[in-house]
Amino acid sequence: METIQNQTQDSSLLKPYVYDRELETDLSEKTHVYILLLLQRSVEKGVQAKECHEKGELVAKGFHLGRMTTLVDALRDRLVFKEQNIIAYNFAELYEYVDFSIQQAVTEAGTEYLESAILIMNELKQAWEEAMHLTGNGTTPVQ
Repeated sequence: METIQNQTQDSSLLKPYVYDRELETDLSEKTHVYILLLLQRSVEKGVQAKECHEKGELVAKGFHLGRMTTLVDALRDRLVFKEQNIIAYNFAELYEYVDFSIQQAVTEAGTEYLESAILIMNELKQAWEEAMHLTGNGTTPVQ
């Protein structure tokens, strides 16, 4: 029993959430930074899930896949569906495919679906960084 408790306490998966009012305010005022942060974190969670898969740590893999799904859902929730806004609908379909790939990654023997999801999210992140750079909004996400 003591071994399990020590493993739980030392687990990098279980970091305490610390509310940061300044960070929350900053992100609510700078949606472009918030989007970049979501994209960046989704890529990070995908990479962590892949590493866990390769180590055979399936519970940890599932944890990171769940977090990745949550981040993709948060990105989907930020879409604005107005008349003739084909871009929002295209992003919704892309996020749906990424979500499907993440779900397939839960039980896949290899990492093809997971790699596909990571690739898509990383390409979106890089495109978003480029757009931020071109519009003069900076490229440094909040840490």
